[in-house]
Amino acid sequence: IFLLAEWESASFHENAFHATYDWSTHFVMDDVYKGKKGANDLLKWIVEKQKNYPQNALPLRFTENHDLDRTRSRFGDNKFYPFVLLNYLISGIPLIYCGQEFGLNKTPNLFEKDPLDWDKFDNKTFDFYKKVIRLRNEYPAFRSRNLKIIRNDKQEQVVSMVKEDGYEKILAILNYSHEQLDVNL
Repeated sequence: IFLLAEWESASFHENAFHATYDWSTHFVMDDVYKGKKGANDLLKWIVEKQKNYPQNALPLRFTENHDLDRTRSRFGDNKFYPFVLLNYLISGIPLIYCGQEFGLNKTPNLFEKDPLDWDKFDNKTFDFYKKVIRLRNEYPAFRSRNLKIIRNDKQEQVVSMVKEDGYEKILAILNYSHEQLDVNL
């Protein structure tokens, strides 16, 4: 039995549930996309949240679900990648919701049969998801809670971090701006 709460609370992990929806991180992602918060606020939030959750907590990380519009619709065709990738770079469970990996824009019907439209399959998006899933499975540092923020000179647009697991280290730099940037770490 695996218990998932569609709510968020550190105490849920201690007393009953294996995983909880990570709404708060999702809302910070939304604020970063809308320009209400800087990219550095996102990593600071994740680090702070981890301090308040039990070591074995499994937050369910998502960019879309049955309550939200599609990731591509909300963040844009080529702008959603860093948001999704972050969910695979931090500890917890990344959620892929019903055709999200195909790059679908149509929100599925929650209560009626709504088959995936295979004619709207996007190879670039699907290849991206396959790659990040493979990397997360292949490198334990992707899943590790051990996250160190690395300062950079574009903190409002770019997050930089090192993920560690034993001897393995991964440097990740994610650009949340809408343009190509040169960044000094």
